[in-house]
Order: sequence, then C-alpha cells, then structure tokens
Amino acid sequence: MNHEKKHVFFRRVSTTGQSLTMQQSADLKYRDKLLRHQVLLIEESAISANKKSTDERPEMQRLISLIKNNRVDTLYAFDRTRLFRDTFEGMEFTDLCLKHQVKIVYTSEGNGHIQSTQDIFLESFLGMFSDMEGKNIARRTHEANKRYPPKKLGYTKIKEKKSYIPDEKKETILKSYFAEVNEITDMEHLCTILNRYQKELKCSAERLISIAQDPFYAGFDLENGENRLPHVTPYMTLQRHKKLQEEKGHLFTTYKKRLEKQKSQDTFAPICGLCKKPMLYRISVIENKSNYSCSRKHERVLMQFDDLSRIIQQLLQETIKNLNFKKLLYDSTLFFRNYKKKLVMEAKAIDHQIKKYMENLILSTNGYSPHWKDDLAYKKLKRSKEERELLLKGLDEANEYMANQKNMREKLETLLTDRLKENSPWLFSLFVRNIVIYPNSLDVEVSNFDYLTDLQKEFVYEVGEVS
Repeated sequence: MNHEKKHVFFRRVSTTGQSLTMQQSADLKYRDKLLRHQVLLIEESAISANKKSTDERPEMQRLISLIKNNRVDTLYAFDRTRLFRDTFEGMEFTDLCLKHQVKIVYTSEGNGHIQSTQDIFLESFLGMFSDMEGKNIARRTHEANKRYPPKKLGYTKIKEKKSYIPDEKKETILKSYFAEVNEITDMEHLCTILNRYQKELKCSAERLISIAQDPFYAGFDLENGENRLPHVTPYMTLQRHKKLQEEKGHLFTTYKKRLEKQKSQDTFAPICGLCKKPMLYRISVIENKSNYSCSRKHERVLMQFDDLSRIIQQLLQETIKNLNFKKLLYDSTLFFRNYKKKLVMEAKAIDHQIKKYMENLILSTNGYSPHWKDDLAYKKLKRSKEERELLLKGLDEANEYMANQKNMREKLETLLTDRLKENSPWLFSLFVRNIVIYPNSLDVEVSNFDYLTDLQKEFVYEVGEVS
C-alpha cells in the first residue's frame, strides 16, 4: 500500500452559484511543480463555514483524517477563510497541523494577505478576523434577504428594477387568506383556514403562519424601527398588519409552540406489525396531540403518542428493576481498576518524556532559553500529565465512593428512575431496540445484555391506561 504523503489542494465555495475557478487558478503554479500522483484535490461545493460545523463537513473530516494518519505533506488553500470561519475550529486545526508537521500554503496573492506561520497565537489572532468577517457576511446576507429576498410567496421579483409586485396567479388567494386569518376566533378556526390554504398555496402551515406575521407583506421592515420598503407593493397597510399581530398574535404563537412540542416528541420510530414499514407520525395542533399510524393497503393501525409513551415508561421502569446491579457494580469496579492502570502507565510515559525534554535542554549548547517553560512542546506534555492526574483522582474518588456505599443498588436505581423522568428518550435508546405495533397489541424488543435478568415478557394494555 502506498503511504506517500500528499500535497492536498483544498477549495471551498459557500453557495451553488459561486465558482472554484479563481481558487483553481491561484493554486495552478503550485500544482505545476508537482507530479500528478503527489497531488490530491479536496473540494467543498455549497458548504458555508459560517453555518456548518466541522462535524457537518464530510470533506473537511476527510482532510483531518488524512492529517491524523500522517498522509499530508503540504496543505494549499486560497486563504484562511476557505478552511474555517470559526476561531476555535481554526485553532484546533492549526494545532493539528503543527502536531503532524503539515505545512500550510495560502495561494492568494496581494491585498496584504499574511502567509501561514508556525505561531499558534498569531494564527488564532488572524483567525479571529476570519471569524468576524464571516459573521459580518452572515449579518449582511440576513439584512439583504429581509429587504430583497430571492423568492417570496405571492410576489414576482422584477430583477431590473429590484422591485416586488404581487404574483398574478396567487394574489387573489393570498388576499383572501389575509382577510380570513384576520377573522379567526380560536385555534380550531385557525387550523381550518390553514388546512385549506395549504392546498391552495401549496405550502406548509408553518409557512402560512410566518406569512401572517411577516411585515414584508405590508411593505415594511420592523426589526429596527419602522423602515418602509419602497420597492415592495404591499398586500396590506402597516396599521392592518399591526392590528393582526395584536389581536391574533397569541394564536399564531400558540400554534407554533404546539407544533414544535409535538415535533420534538417524535422519538420512538415504531414499525407497523402488518406491513413491517415505519409508521407515520401525525400531529393534531387543535387537540395538541400526536399519533403513529399506518394504513398501507391494510386495516388502519393507530397508536396515540401519549399511550405509547406511558407503555414505554412502564417498560423502562420494569427494566430498571430487573437490572443485575451486583454484576454491574462488580464489572464497573474492575473496569475502573484496569483503566487506572492504563492512566498510571501513560502518566509515567509522560514523566519520561518530560525528563528527556529537560535533559536535551540542559545538554544543548545553543538550544537553551530562559523561557523554556513557555515552549509549546513542554506545555503540551505538562497539560497531558495534569489531565491524567485529574482523571486518576476522579477514578480514585469513584472507587472509594463505590466501596463505602452499602446501598449502592438503591442509589443507582433511584438515579436511573430520576433520569427516566427527566430524559426518557436517552434511556429508551439505551434499552429498547424495536417497537412493532399491531391493531390490538404491540411488541417491544428490549436490548439483550448481561445485566438484565427475569424481565416480564407480557403486559396487558387497555386504552387510556397501562396495568
């Protein structure tokens, strides 16, 4: 297998409309000096470093993996902003490159651009400017999109005049929507209107609520005072918009809160027992309830979310009661001991590295510096040792606590029961593998592991209660 280090050329654009041509042109002179097999191209298209973290950038993850595996000799990028916008992500990346001795070359020329340095402090300082520039770009984009959005439901954008006029195909429907939403009396009335206009305007209920709250349709931007938008032909007056928010705003807010709450509860992902396919999660904002249902060419299978949640709660309570805490505590203590041995060995290895570093410093004829304690290598070693000493202290405290507690089983059971009340989805993901729902029953497959014994295999469930 060929493990020759590569010269990686990294390019990124934030949107689909941007081109990589300028970056390709800038790094051409560097590529021309290399053999084809030495070059590796990594490109990110339509990836915003402002909006996405490192974990959400697969190609950046690929680059980091190559560096960690010592597969990169030199990294080429147009400038710092192509790699990262976030200061802290940039600092971590710079530290990684220094650790693996990866040279960084920025291919941009002129305009006061500063090449890569070996100083992590200076790189962090320069990274702050990229971060601030990125935030300013995001702010300016947000401001521009408020006043000049690329698209707006119910409007036709006249590019030559940079103006917005009502869309002839949707103007009548949208005006009718504004008129009707102005007359709503309660949540049921609002939901009825939303259901009808979702079909007519071909958009979601959430978007219809946002339209009713958006001052753009009154020809104004109200984020910082009353700023008239002369390029927008309004659907209503500012006074009518304000009255709508004052009189119906509480219903809009309640609708969005209910919808958000019901959406966040979709954690179980049950399977239909008849067709073996995932069941659909349906929300009723009027009733403030949700359910799982399926009717794919068979009789309807339905389970209310609240009922399923109560069943899962009881199952998890029974699972906690049937955990073999004695074995769990024994294995945990054994694990702590083995892990402690590993940390002690690592701490001794770091001590040896520090000793070797000090010997080299003392014996060196020209390498001594009165500021040796500020050396990055020494600081890293010292920090690693301190981290392991803290872990060892924590493990000692945990072992001592476990050894001195007579009622550890009860304490652990109480802890898990409390966690069940606070964060049942976490315990659900830990203990439950599958839920299969039938017309009159359901099967729950519990994860099989060594610490679970004698769990009851059947529960009787009746509508509205679990017994």
